[in-house]
Amino acid sequence: MSKIGHSKNLRHRQYIRAKFFWRYFSETSEFWMNLQRDFDLRTAANESRAEIERSI
Repeated sequence: MSKIGHSKNLRHRQYIRAKFFWRYFSETSEFWMNLQRDFDLRTAANESRAEIERSI
């Protein structure tokens, strides 16, 4: 699967998940999407940091 196709599929799944949480927990879907985005950014930063430290 190409990176673009994978990215679109991942975003779609995140959107569906956000809608579920919105209904279940009465928060907006934007809240859950932002929460997922923040988690993804932190995870990527930690993985990048570990990779950089290994290469030094």
